[in-house]
Amino acid sequence: MENAHPRETVSNQNSPFDAETVLVVTTPAVETVKAFNATLNETVQACQKECAGFWRTRMTENLALSSRLMACRSLPEIQQAYVDYWRHTAEQYAKEYSQMFHILHHTPHEAGSDAAASTAKNTGASKH
Repeated sequence: MENAHPRETVSNQNSPFDAETVLVVTTPAVETVKAFNATLNETVQACQKECAGFWRTRMTENLALSSRLMACRSLPEIQQAYVDYWRHTAEQYAKEYSQMFHILHHTPHEAGSDAAASTAKNTGASKH
């Protein structure tokens, strides 16, 4: 028995659970876990893409505020620049929370395509 294959060893021990039985019994569970992992992986990827697009947009907005503030010539202009910036920032965060909720509560394929569309829309629509 020293050179016996592990599978043969299990089968030769008169165990009610030989290797073939264990594989057949666990196959539905393994398939379920594989499907769950695939879905989880797609969801995490969609979240990562959405977050990356959001932070890219936010960094662009932050840099645009600096440029806008440098162009201001009076206190009311500075105040208006900040009001516009914070209003737009609050709108973007609200939209991002909504988008992340949508990604986490819908199918990965649907959420991923929506995330890509949202990212494309956010990057092109932020001119203040």
